[in-house]
Amino acid sequence: MYSAPQNAVFEATTILSTICAFAFGALALRDSRRDAPRARTAAQPLVRVLAALAQPLAQFVFVCLLLVVNQILCHAYILRAHHGTRAS
Repeated sequence: MYSAPQNAVFEATTILSTICAFAFGALALRDSRRDAPRARTAAQPLVRVLAALAQPLAQFVFVCLLLVVNQILCHAYILRAHHGTRAS
């Protein structure tokens, strides 16, 4: 139903999202006590980004975005595997 480039993009998106999920999971489970307290430097943008992601509103928006992406991927799967109908 789809061309080879479209299939490749769909599969690459699925693989990339899985890799990102494992990476974010590893960051979330990382032991923060391992990092010794240091002097603050201006070259810590990752720390600021992670601190911003720890806010409840940012987490809510992130979950909403995940739900939208899930719906898009589910729709693409239905179109590809079931030829546009949910009936089996």
